[in-house]
Amino acid sequence: MALSNLLQRQINRIVDYLGREGDRIIKLAARTAETTERTGNQGDAYGWGVFYNGSLKKIGFWTPLPAAHKAHKGYGDVPDGTGRQWVTEFFRGEYESKSKGFELVCVNAAFYTAIQERGGGRLKHKWRVISQVYSDVDALKKKFKGAETRLL
Repeated sequence: MALSNLLQRQINRIVDYLGREGDRIIKLAARTAETTERTGNQGDAYGWGVFYNGSLKKIGFWTPLPAAHKAHKGYGDVPDGTGRQWVTEFFRGEYESKSKGFELVCVNAAFYTAIQERGGGRLKHKWRVISQVYSDVDALKKKFKGAETRLL
């Protein structure tokens, strides 16, 4: 077996492992979120991506099929669409990995998640949507020397 084939198999194994961990983390985030679902878009906006040397290798979502029953109508700079579309657009265009090596990114790509997390706008307090799983992401990072993880 050529060295390159062996190396590629090891890369694939690590990508698969990080994908399973990303799946576990976003499912935990979705289960423990403090917000309520009305249209299903915020739930569909949970996703993960695994990058290797800056290139997207694998992407995953909270559920196998989209749950949103109504697209967000958008306004101003806020895009219309569904949570699943926002995650896909985030990983395929908005996010640019600068990592030299492996990187796992876990995200809730709904535009209003950041507002809810910081308590901005007309909100009376902060809502945890994805930040509550930071310790899980940090624990995973400690397993790999020089690993990069992102919780966005």
